[in-house]
Amino acid sequence: MNNVLDRTHLELNSGVARLSWTSAKTKNAIGKAEAEDLAERLDLLAADDSTSVIVLGIGQVPFCSGWDIRDLGVLKGATSDEARHFFTYGRRLLESITDCPQPVIAAVSGWALGFGCSILSRCDVVLAADDAKFGVPEVRNGFAPATVVPELLNTMSTREVKAWALTGETVSAGRALSAGLVHEIWSPDKLGTAALQLAETMAGYGAAPLRDTKRLVAEAAGLPEKGRRELGVETAMAHFCAEETTNSNSASAD
Repeated sequence: MNNVLDRTHLELNSGVARLSWTSAKTKNAIGKAEAEDLAERLDLLAADDSTSVIVLGIGQVPFCSGWDIRDLGVLKGATSDEARHFFTYGRRLLESITDCPQPVIAAVSGWALGFGCSILSRCDVVLAADDAKFGVPEVRNGFAPATVVPELLNTMSTREVKAWALTGETVSAGRALSAGLVHEIWSPDKLGTAALQLAETMAGYGAAPLRDTKRLVAEAAGLPEKGRRELGVETAMAHFCAEETTNSNSASAD
């Protein structure tokens, strides 16, 4: 089936949204159409107050084989403006993940290559099967991983990114864990359950604390040490003072 909507899937249950994409022909590579559709779905979920946690990729093998190279054909003979516009589709998907107020969890089976690693660098929590493979193979195909490297440098050390990018080799889940791209490793038969249980546990905390925490981390990361502390105090005061006011109003009403 050619319709991209037939290859992206969304399931909602008890505050947890499961979002996946499947295409056996491309081994779950993402192209312009998939990127656009997934970004739109994420934007809709971001505005949904009943959704507390989003999980990407449960049950799909592989997680993502990279960007669909068939799409790259449009770059031949393209003007600089046309080429720049082409790359906005991938960036929009990545920014939709980052901009989601809800935590985004990824469950990685099989492999995550190239753009697949870029997606993981934007997720808040990454779980992987112990036999999953990761890598940045672009150099083996004759070009630099120009759009992937900047994403990985936000997550991994410069030396590790350089090694992945220059060798083009696939690496183990254990190495991805050590590099900081992955947070937990599970056996393949338990990965999906573990990701769902984590999402359901987090959803039980309530949507507001999760959104507040994700926003706090994002804002604090861009501040110097003193600014981070001040933001922490201000955030705590805003919560507890509001709670105190609410309690006082309730007592007065009684």
